[in-house]
Amino acid sequence: MPAPQQAPPIPGVATGSVVEPTLRVTDYASRTLEHPSLRPVKQLKSLAIETIVRNFRIYEDINLLPAQDVEAITSALTTAIHTDDATLESTVRSIHSEPYWRRCCLDRWQSCHPMMRVSSWKQTYLENHTRDLLEAYDQHTVGEFTLKKQLSVLVHFVHAVEVRQLLSHLSPVTVTEALPNMSVLKVHYGVQRALRMDYNRMLFGMQMPDATAWAQVLKQTESLTMLDLSGNLVDDDMARFMSLGLKDNMTITHLDLSHNKIGNRGLRQLAKALGPNSVLTNLNLCDNQIHADGGRYLGRALKANQVLIHLNLRLNRLADGGGCMDFLGGWS
Repeated sequence: MPAPQQAPPIPGVATGSVVEPTLRVTDYASRTLEHPSLRPVKQLKSLAIETIVRNFRIYEDINLLPAQDVEAITSALTTAIHTDDATLESTVRSIHSEPYWRRCCLDRWQSCHPMMRVSSWKQTYLENHTRDLLEAYDQHTVGEFTLKKQLSVLVHFVHAVEVRQLLSHLSPVTVTEALPNMSVLKVHYGVQRALRMDYNRMLFGMQMPDATAWAQVLKQTESLTMLDLSGNLVDDDMARFMSLGLKDNMTITHLDLSHNKIGNRGLRQLAKALGPNSVLTNLNLCDNQIHADGGRYLGRALKANQVLIHLNLRLNRLADGGGCMDFLGGWS
């Protein structure tokens, strides 16, 4: 009599055999991915972190959380914070994580390198962002009030700014008043991109209203210590206006006016600002149009000056007579 046939095993049901079980551990792991009801529930901490990331702008300060939670939150945040003013403001207020700000710098600017040595990536990002705001500023599309509001978010972190082009000829008074903690400023009135057939002489160099505004800055500033206005086609008349503000300045120690068009008349006015009350320690007048008479003016001013340490007069036209008077004035 033939033996009765056994029914085929039901998938997913154990047969009771210890040697060859039907349901294996690997099968169970794959089934948990197929059936949502069998998937593990997320931890409450993970859900809380995801909620904070989605609603980041409503939180005042996340630094009260444990360091590992702050790191988890910042690693999930976007680095394109400059596209929205409100997002930038909340990020500046709440995020102090250097790895996050380093990631923001590397994602936004090619000039930033992972091996760069910086004291603060957050400060580096916000100073570069300030530079981009000033370089792209157009008074026809962005009002001055809006620019001041944007700069007010950065006020506590911006200490040094290098503006490579300022096509708008924005008044430096506006910039220094909006950034009262800034101590180093370099401004170049020119164009960064290649112009080719679009060349226009008016795009390059400082203008007389700019020189008047700089005179006001030099007279009023209480924080600016280093000012670089090299390569801006500053002439004698502009230098005369700027010297009026420099006479009353008590903070500028480094002034760079190299590669300009300052001649004897302009230097005569600048020399008057080098009196006994001057705090200027470094003055760069390299590559101007200074002749022998200019050396005489400087020599007379240096007789009463006790603080100037470094004076650069290379690539000028002092000749032997002007250089001798300058030297004798400095050593008298």
